[in-house]
Amino acid sequence: MELYLLKEKVTKIKKKIFKHSSGEWDGVYKSKTRGSGLQFKEHNVYNYGDEIRFIDWKVYARTNTPYIKTFEEERNVNLEYVIDLNSNLFIGYNNVFKIDALMETFSLMCLVSKKFNDTISLTLIFDKVYVFKPMNGEKLIIKLLTHFEKIGLLDQKGKWLVDKQTNHDWDITVVNKNIIRALSKQRPVFYFLSDLSDYNYISQFLKYPNFHAFMILSPIESGNSTPFTVKASDGISNFSYRLNSIVTTNNINNKIKLLKIEEDYIESFMKQVL
Repeated sequence: MELYLLKEKVTKIKKKIFKHSSGEWDGVYKSKTRGSGLQFKEHNVYNYGDEIRFIDWKVYARTNTPYIKTFEEERNVNLEYVIDLNSNLFIGYNNVFKIDALMETFSLMCLVSKKFNDTISLTLIFDKVYVFKPMNGEKLIIKLLTHFEKIGLLDQKGKWLVDKQTNHDWDITVVNKNIIRALSKQRPVFYFLSDLSDYNYISQFLKYPNFHAFMILSPIESGNSTPFTVKASDGISNFSYRLNSIVTTNNINNKIKLLKIEEDYIESFMKQVL
């Protein structure tokens, strides 16, 4: 895809996501990824004139010597982002595919992380596992869109190739290693599921407060009952499918945050990251 087409696509994404207050999102992002903005550095022996409020009373009880906690400004952080891709992402509603919602929420994180000089380590699961070096901003968005074209998900005009099919044939240990490394360093991990097929795999991480799992849903998947009929078209012929069973929101662990494409999913994403 030509660079100007990539930039046009990025511009369209930016216009949509920043209908919301970017200042509001800045605060949400900073509080979620950085906490107070200070991190513990070391203990120093208390000296006259030091702030009493920084005395570590637990250390004093053990040693009978007063120590104070010292802090330093938190360094830039690296976010871990995992995106699980499969054909379910091309289910849509009102001309919006689930993959559109995924790209917009991811782009929001890219742009805001750039403002704070943070980086994002992206792991993409498709026909195999792709690991991107840490980066941020429009550079990372363009990198991902270019990769989508390379693996056959985008055409040269920036249109999604909805008939692209793939089978997951990847080494789970690579993904597992990246997630565990990030969690051990208290880094935020954002995991986007295409559907519930990988729920058993990620369930081991749901107990961690800095692990944020999201599932993007269409109205079909968020339905509460089956069977029902779905009408579809390939642009030439119309089809009707009767669905007798489907995974519904009743089956989803409440620690997995839901983004519904028929709703304001960007606003929902912002609120649920809080």
